[in-house]
Amino acid sequence: MFTKSNLTLLFLVLLVYIAIGDKVLPGAIGAPSRQIRETANGALLSLFPDWQPKTNPYGRTERAIDQENQGR
Repeated sequence: MFTKSNLTLLFLVLLVYIAIGDKVLPGAIGAPSRQIRETANGALLSLFPDWQPKTNPYGRTERAIDQENQGR
């Protein structure tokens, strides 16, 4: 019953349902799709709550502009 091809097809159908189910399916059938998607997005975003880049790529340029503006 649960062969590899059946599981692959089930996974793809579930993925499509989560991705576009609330836009395609009517009210009560599509609403859980949006809830699942919002919950999954929240869970993935919570994995990196306060990510900050380790470098400041524009820092040197900003300092040079500030020095030029102070010199005038």
